[in-house]
Amino acid sequence: MEGTAFGCQYNMYGQPLAEATAEKDLSVVFSNDLKVVQQCREAYSKANEILGLVRRTIAFKNPAVLISLYKSLVRPHLENGSVIWSPHYTKDKVLLESPAPVYTHVSRVEGPAI
Repeated sequence: MEGTAFGCQYNMYGQPLAEATAEKDLSVVFSNDLKVVQQCREAYSKANEILGLVRRTIAFKNPAVLISLYKSLVRPHLENGSVIWSPHYTKDKVLLESPAPVYTHVSRVEGPAI
């Protein structure tokens, strides 16, 4: 009998059910091995989408405005549920911190942050 790690396979109406490798609940991804790599990638991807939107739509690049937009639009996606899925691996931390230098660099060059 082929099955899961527990040695059993579940059927519904005679058809075997597929094993889920990840589950998303309250916008936090839980994988079957409890690693947070997929959650970090999704948070990074969403943050980059928002950064791209800000870059395309905001013509006035005042550092105070950019920092305010970063703190209100981007950072919540990176910190959502972070108490639950707090990254332990350095590569995950670096991935989540990579959107920040774009805006913090602008604030250091052109003026003080908020």
